[in-house]
Amino acid sequence: MPTDDGEWLKEIRGNLAMVATMIASMTFQIGLNPPGGVVQNSDNGFIGQSVFAKVNRSNYKGYLWTNSVSFYTSIISCIWLISGAPVGPGFPTLLLSTLMCVSLSLLAISYSFGVSIVNPPDDGICHYFFSVFLSFFAVLAVLFLYRFLTLHLATKTVRRQQRNHED
Repeated sequence: MPTDDGEWLKEIRGNLAMVATMIASMTFQIGLNPPGGVVQNSDNGFIGQSVFAKVNRSNYKGYLWTNSVSFYTSIISCIWLISGAPVGPGFPTLLLSTLMCVSLSLLAISYSFGVSIVNPPDDGICHYFFSVFLSFFAVLAVLFLYRFLTLHLATKTVRRQQRNHED
């Protein structure tokens, strides 16, 4: 457990960099190796194209979009952390944490699209998985609401203390 703010910030910066790098690696890999694989010979389409993109274009677009945005938000986070931009208490850390939450959430959605791609639509697994998916987002919504309320209350407390100090 860090003993002072400087050590805590270094630890947070290191943890965010590690998570951002892992997300970037995973999303890069699954972006180039999509569920269902790629066309291996020219008899079935263009070599190297996603097999599933040909079968179900709309589901594949959702998969590709969520995976790509997750990849780019993690890359932005990596660049920010590597560049040496200031990361301190308050807005910079909140912004980086939000970027990572967005990236992780989109990675979860991309996973959901991937699962729906590789499982038959008439199988009961899809209904079960959809329930798990909704539960995940319910928990995520509660966490975001909690974080927003604690931030809002902290801001009000700081403003109140500043007013009392000015008086």
